[in-house]
Amino acid sequence: MEHMKIITSIKTPLLLCVAILLFIAHLSFAANELEELAAKAEAGDVGAQYEMGQIYNQGRKVDRNEEVAFEWYFKAAQAGHLEAQYTVGRCFFYGRGTSRDQSVAVDWYKSAAQRNHTLALYEVGRCYIQGLGVEKNQAEAVKWFEEAASNGMSGAMFSLAQIYLEGDPALRDPSKALKWYMETARAGDPYAQFLIAKMYEGGEGLPQSLPEARSWYQKSAEKDFKEAQAKLAEFYAQGYGMEQPNPIEAYAWYTIARPPLQPNPSIDEALTSLRGQLTKEQIVQADKRVESYRKNFTLKDMSAAKDDFKK
Repeated sequence: MEHMKIITSIKTPLLLCVAILLFIAHLSFAANELEELAAKAEAGDVGAQYEMGQIYNQGRKVDRNEEVAFEWYFKAAQAGHLEAQYTVGRCFFYGRGTSRDQSVAVDWYKSAAQRNHTLALYEVGRCYIQGLGVEKNQAEAVKWFEEAASNGMSGAMFSLAQIYLEGDPALRDPSKALKWYMETARAGDPYAQFLIAKMYEGGEGLPQSLPEARSWYQKSAEKDFKEAQAKLAEFYAQGYGMEQPNPIEAYAWYTIARPPLQPNPSIDEALTSLRGQLTKEQIVQADKRVESYRKNFTLKDMSAAKDDFKK
């Protein structure tokens, strides 16, 4: 035992020394990597220039510095780096690392957009809609949004639907609005799915169909859209669009739709009514469904962290 104590007392400082040496070696390796990347960037490698911008913007291996980041982004953008051109547009638009100048931002967005950069296409359209850096022009916005939408961007699809439904009278076209709302809904946007469900429920722009309405409310509710969850609960409670009511599902969805920190009289009343209809075993079953659904929301939120939908 005494020998073991001696060996252990020797091992502990030895392991600590090894750990320190490895850490120092790691820092030295990282410093060498950064020096090599900086040398490439200085020599005109546009990919290295953009990466240097990313490093300083995110504070990786260096102190975060937006001004230095912008300098590297700008060099890469001037040399034709597509992502750098879009990023320089954002820097000018929000005043990050440089002075804020939205008209210059639009020019850089257009440089990237003309090379089919989806987010840049969307941003140009948004600037024309809101009159940011350019004069308001919905017809011009439509052109850019349509390009972004053709690349599958749901935010651009939704913007087009809004213009065709509520925009300038000369541009209004309910059939086109419906088309783009449907495209956005099929692309997975929960708000668009909710709107399509309402249209099916009320027979507005679409043939009335409660089963279709329930189906679209379900899609939206499963993406944690609260208004859709409350409507879906109502459908299950009343049996709309199905053969008969399903109080267990209704209880589960009302529970999910209920705001956690504030009362909602209509939802609370519905839950009270359902508790009178369900057995204790059925309520336990409904609670298990709530737990299962909420786990799915968390997974979907994580997977959709880079969702391009901007409203």
